Amino acid sequence: SVKFVVDMQAGDAVHFLSNRDWALHYTWIRDKIDHQPPLDRCNTADAAIFDAGWLAFSQNEYFKTDGRRYLLGTLVRYGASGVKTIEFARGDVITGALMKRAFLAVLRRVADPTGWAIRPQDPGQVAAALAIDGQVPIVDPNAPFRGQTFQPIATAVAFGFLHFVASADLSTEALGPDTIVVTDEVPNDLALVGGIITEVFQTPLSHVGILSKNRGTPDMALVDARHDPRLAPFLEKLVRLEVTGSGFTVREATPAEAQAFWQMQRPQGPPVSPRLDTSVRALVDLVGHGLEDLPSIGAKAAQLAEVMRVDSHDPSCLGAVPTPPGGFAVPVVHSLEHFAASGAGDVLARWRAMPTFAVDPRVRAQGLAEVRAAIMAHPVDRTLVSSIETVAAARFGTARFRMRSSSNTEDLQGFSGAGLYTSISGAIGDPKHRVEDGLRTVWASLWEQRAFDERELALIDHSKTAMGVLVHDAYAQVERANGVAVSRDVLDPTEAKVFSINAQAGEASVTNPAAGVVSDQLVYNPYYNPPATYRSRSSLADGPVLTVFEMGRLTCFLGQIRDHFQTVLDPDGKNRWFTMEVEFKFVGDTRDLVIKQARPYSFGSTEVPADCREH
Repeated sequence: SVKFVVDMQAGDAVHFLSNRDWALHYTWIRDKIDHQPPLDRCNTADAAIFDAGWLAFSQNEYFKTDGRRYLLGTLVRYGASGVKTIEFARGDVITGALMKRAFLAVLRRVADPTGWAIRPQDPGQVAAALAIDGQVPIVDPNAPFRGQTFQPIATAVAFGFLHFVASADLSTEALGPDTIVVTDEVPNDLALVGGIITEVFQTPLSHVGILSKNRGTPDMALVDARHDPRLAPFLEKLVRLEVTGSGFTVREATPAEAQAFWQMQRPQGPPVSPRLDTSVRALVDLVGHGLEDLPSIGAKAAQLAEVMRVDSHDPSCLGAVPTPPGGFAVPVVHSLEHFAASGAGDVLARWRAMPTFAVDPRVRAQGLAEVRAAIMAHPVDRTLVSSIETVAAARFGTARFRMRSSSNTEDLQGFSGAGLYTSISGAIGDPKHRVEDGLRTVWASLWEQRAFDERELALIDHSKTAMGVLVHDAYAQVERANGVAVSRDVLDPTEAKVFSINAQAGEASVTNPAAGVVSDQLVYNPYYNPPATYRSRSSLADGPVLTVFEMGRLTCFLGQIRDHFQTVLDPDGKNRWFTMEVEFKFVGDTRDLVIKQARPYSFGSTEVPADCREH
């Protein structure tokens, strides 16, 4: 895409702007036409001046039609469908006549004027475009995505053997960073690989997508990839794959260039030592605790405790942040003691001493399976089990509760740990959901191969890793909707005042959907009417999964959570893209909102706009 400015005061002079250099039309006009002194938007004082000017500019150039000087839009070529459009910002109240004027002015100055069409962005623009229907080409808002077969999730380069593996076989297949996997569905978990191509579309917030972004490995969807003529000839060959925002390229690679790439990707530097506190032994009630307790109770428990501290000062949120009741944590020290007492530590040391353990994923898989087996076979300390059962019985009775992984190696800088560990249900008096079995299952998941390999890639010191357990109510009410939300646009982090929501009806997974199942994917902007811009619609619902009221309440709390966590984690504002991700659900006949989890969301190596100079 490329921005354009039509200056009506200068005889419809047209200027084309690089998106990389100019994040906003206003910035270019301020600099190049108004000749104002440059501002640094990372500087608080400069940012205030900029925001005031931007607001005044927007009021005149977007939110009214009489008296505006500029027509501001974007030329977009959609790589997957080939559709070429001229678009105006959502919320721009531009008339049909002005759309036509911009369209004709711009196309007189492009090298390929045929095949372009106006694409209105919101209901107001659709109505305006109908007034000029038949005078200029117009396409509907969904036109670029109709018949789409390609979807980029994580843009990157990889070298590896392009290998098809059915999703049902991924857990048993020997994989590694020299393999680029093609698979038929979207897996929830995936061992460390060089890249992944799924034959069905993914949600931007799927675990696989987040893992790929954190790893810096390509992730894309390509319908019927095994038979696509662009990809099929390269199966079972050593290739170079590059995924970009608009497409992908693949070619055969030489062993020499692949080896050079892999060597460059290998971890460098000293080990990262996670914070670890083994002094806390008693069960920890979440009330009164927070992020400072992460070294002793793990990330999930500490983050949920911190969410409970959020002061919901905005009355429009309608109350305190709703979290699962009865929450308490089993400290990480107990996983370390069980690890030692079971002999699992000795087993791991023996396998890691083998030269082949580090280089052969099959050997590594065998060794880590033996580690987990030792953990699962050893009885858990009876005093610990009894104390958990006593508290759980008092808080949940005989109802089922959740026992969730809460390691000290989640949500570290540059390492989210999303989807790596196991959570399970427990119930007092139910032999199928015993507390002891749940503890061992969660503890053992610390040594799943995919988790071990991810920590290895992030240079995390395995000897300092430990697993706590977060326990809370499992909710007996019927789950009406569930999903994930992020307090920025996940496809454009410069959009800080909007929210990304992926939502699905009932209990169907958003992050790991069944084949062919699509969720609601939307951007919510409280300043627009209507506030929701959908990128996809749920295949399991007749209409929107969430009501506008539910979106508003969810994002109200998410904004509060983001602001609170930033004061704790990024008080100096050094992370320009700081944002939070929450998992949520709506339960029962009254569709009550529950925030299940909150964690920082990483955009990886997203560039800072050119008009913000980092200090």
